[in-house]
Amino acid sequence: MKLLLLTGSCCPEWRIDYRKQLLHLLGSSHQLVTLIVAAGDPLAAVAEQQQIPVQLLLPELNQSRRKIQAALSDPAFQMRFSAWLKLLRQREPDLGICFYGDWLPPVLFELPTRGFLNFHPGPLPALKGMEPDTFAILEGRASTHGTVHLVTEKFDEGAIVAITPELPLTNCMTPPQVFRALTQLGVTTLVDTITAIEAGNVVYQPQDLTQATDATRQRARLEAYLDFQHDDAAMIDRRRRAFLSQDIGIRLKAKIKQQVYEVLDVETWLGHFGGKLGEWRGDYRGTGLFVGAPMMRISNGIAIVRLGHPIDSKVMSAPPPHPEVRFDCLHPTLTSLLIVRQSLEDIVDAYFV
Repeated sequence: MKLLLLTGSCCPEWRIDYRKQLLHLLGSSHQLVTLIVAAGDPLAAVAEQQQIPVQLLLPELNQSRRKIQAALSDPAFQMRFSAWLKLLRQREPDLGICFYGDWLPPVLFELPTRGFLNFHPGPLPALKGMEPDTFAILEGRASTHGTVHLVTEKFDEGAIVAITPELPLTNCMTPPQVFRALTQLGVTTLVDTITAIEAGNVVYQPQDLTQATDATRQRARLEAYLDFQHDDAAMIDRRRRAFLSQDIGIRLKAKIKQQVYEVLDVETWLGHFGGKLGEWRGDYRGTGLFVGAPMMRISNGIAIVRLGHPIDSKVMSAPPPHPEVRFDCLHPTLTSLLIVRQSLEDIVDAYFV
């Protein structure tokens, strides 16, 4: 089949550019008539080395959906956009593939006779949106998978064509690890799906959108708070992994003594420590990075929270992940249960002096 391949920019944290793998696999098993990428993308040079034609995105198409839609109302841009589409139409593509691309006008996805496929790194109709890896962690799922589906004007709502093998999730995994593993599975699943489409061996399964859930940045912002009254130790660890292991522009936060702070790290200890749920139980009296950290009562233990600066509600940006935060199951704890109990005893002694 004649294929169009549209890819977004490579994420720096990928380490491996999975787009190169997809480009090689598609080019060796099908006819890639055009690669569509933004200007300056190094993938263009890779494609040219493989003698794959490259067509650069118009600058107006390499921006937010709102700005693209505004540009489409400009007659001058409409003329350039029509000429750009004409070049693609002349290639007579059978099928298009979208691999981590952003929103583009639906007319582009209507060019191939068999439509456009998209790879979504999460299950559909559940976890639709930009953060399926984050919510797979937050929801404590035992496993997850990626989805190949038809592109429609609305994100992640097209008929499902294939799913990747199931990816087991451990209580040590972070969203970037989930994202990379699903992307690797997605590359091979896309290639197998295209071969199956060519052979007429696929079923297009409409999504039951009544079962859809949102894995959006907006919803992630609401989840980026430690809730000491309702979160148990497992939920606190999931929030820690979800928001401290990556830079998605969302800070992990905690409200302590009527002030919201950035959270740099958090550790929990199971047991009964007295006090009411959500109550501040004093500060950690040990040494090291957690010295002076507030100890908060949670349903099944206590959370020691390493705080950063107070957060202004108007500040939405987030710093890169802190290099001292550990995300593997083998990392040593930086706090001590003995010192936690001694800190609590010191508080009681000081209270009765």
